[in-house]
Amino acid sequence: MRINLRYFTILLLVSVALLFACSKKDQIKSDTNKTDKKSSAKRGSWAQTEIPSDIAEETDSNDNQIQVVEEEAGEMDSSELEDEMLASTSLNADDTKSDAEEDAGKGSDKETGVSQKKLVELQKVYFDYDSSDIKNDARDVLQVNAEIIQNDISGDILIEGHCDERGTDEYNLALGQRRAESVKRYLVTFGISDMKLTTISYGETKPEVDGHDESAWRLNRRAVLKEITE
Repeated sequence: MRINLRYFTILLLVSVALLFACSKKDQIKSDTNKTDKKSSAKRGSWAQTEIPSDIAEETDSNDNQIQVVEEEAGEMDSSELEDEMLASTSLNADDTKSDAEEDAGKGSDKETGVSQKKLVELQKVYFDYDSSDIKNDARDVLQVNAEIIQNDISGDILIEGHCDERGTDEYNLALGQRRAESVKRYLVTFGISDMKLTTISYGETKPEVDGHDESAWRLNRRAVLKEITE
């Protein structure tokens, strides 16, 4: 009986020791978990630390400035491209217009075989009724024309003789030819070669002014000088 009680006491002491050891182990494990949680919380607090507001604002401002600069650069590139396109379009339009005017001028020359100068350069001269004589005012005009022909015109000159509607077709053709020849002879007196001057008569077929009175007739009795551009 004493032996059994002794064993029971030893067993009880061993059990108490085991319980104490297990309790100590659980306490150590609990302390370890708390320590890990504190470390994790501390690291989390470091990760969640806010960036100072002044630094954040400065960063946002720099980003905005970069974006504005990029947008302005894009707008400048677009504007410059548009200006170049407009300039190119404008140049092409001017070239097309110039080519069209030149082609129109060439077409006119092909039809007539001559190129009419402006009146201020080669002026017309007018005649009295049924006459081929050079009038005094026509002499001054032909002198100016002679100077222009000698100094500014390298090609030959065509002299056209015209009449008003009175008279027969045959008579007016002959009268127009006499008028053209009179102008030619007068220009030769200024030193212009007669080989440079060609005459033709249109009679009454090409009136300058339509009408059946002296106000129209006096303008149709004329000689016209043109540069030949064959």
